[in-house]
Amino acid sequence: MRALTQVARLCRWIEATHGVPRVWPAGVPRPAKNGHDPGGHNRDAPTWDGQSGHYGHCHVPENSHWDPGYSEKEVAFLMDATFDEQGKLLSPALPAAPRKAPAERSRQGRANSPEPRSTMPDHSVVPTGLSAYIHNLPLPKVQPFPGSRRAAGRRRSVPAAATGPEASVDVGSLLCFVDGVPAQDKEDVLYSVQLAQRGASGAFDRFTETRAWYRKYTEILENLGWAVEQMAFSQFDQSEGDFRMDKAALAIITAIASQSQLAVLQESVAALSKLAEGDGAISLFDFHASTQDSGNFQLGAVQRSANGSLTMALGAFYFRCGDERRRFLFFKWGAREAHFWTAAQRLTLNTDFYARRRAEVLARLEADSPQYIAGLKLGSR
Repeated sequence: MRALTQVARLCRWIEATHGVPRVWPAGVPRPAKNGHDPGGHNRDAPTWDGQSGHYGHCHVPENSHWDPGYSEKEVAFLMDATFDEQGKLLSPALPAAPRKAPAERSRQGRANSPEPRSTMPDHSVVPTGLSAYIHNLPLPKVQPFPGSRRAAGRRRSVPAAATGPEASVDVGSLLCFVDGVPAQDKEDVLYSVQLAQRGASGAFDRFTETRAWYRKYTEILENLGWAVEQMAFSQFDQSEGDFRMDKAALAIITAIASQSQLAVLQESVAALSKLAEGDGAISLFDFHASTQDSGNFQLGAVQRSANGSLTMALGAFYFRCGDERRRFLFFKWGAREAHFWTAAQRLTLNTDFYARRRAEVLARLEADSPQYIAGLKLGSR
């Protein structure tokens, strides 16, 4: 309690000397729950940058500490404490100190009382290494596409067994799976790629800072266990005739995809092209992969080899055009109407490595993750 009094004394001096208002712009600190991080901290960067007042470590953007973990009575004392000219506490009275654990009882059949947990966080119990990297990835706020339904906190469930070739729109990617990929592997691919996209968008604009976006996207995939190199983009050149992005994209992926991967990719793109304009999958894809006169999307096909390795043939693409088009992937452009950049490579996922990160990825994506995934019905199913 002496420490809390000293902090209050320091607060009054800072307020008087530097004109700091006696307010908490990001809200008061939250007390611990059973000695653990209570969560729900306001780390809003504009508030931190633009409003003067008192902040706890729990309010500082881009960090994972949650101190001071004050109770309501401790916050009230800290804000209301007044001192005389000699620094003596005038009011209010100090809040009662936490009750100590009773001494060990008699050994005659009576158990010891449990030691009460401190409400103060331990700075050593914070994410480190890759855990900290995942925990601290800045994700943009959820922006459900027009007409979408919120998932009400439900997480996408894993099917009981693999059911053959499947495909899903995952943010701005179309990802498909060759027959034989286990259900857990499918989920791991969908969520690792989702985190890579959303984490890249938290750092760079997907459409105006595209090259930097792809560097961050690749970095995140690497940290999740994907063997991947930086995307080497080149401009696609079609000097005459109609140009369709789906056909150009598939032509690029042909060079790195297996026969099975290419077949399921072609089937998935064809299924996407047949959807009505208001269908959830095509709406989700267009909403996240394009904006006004530009776009940034990926096509990927995943296969599990006989030795158990999980590989993905991935094409990465972005474009600039003269005007906005819906269903851009299937629009017939004039040869000079759209500028199209392409890259393709094979990626391999270290499934054992990712399995150790799986819970952290799901925790970072939280309950919003299903809003970014829409299953696509293939003709063979």
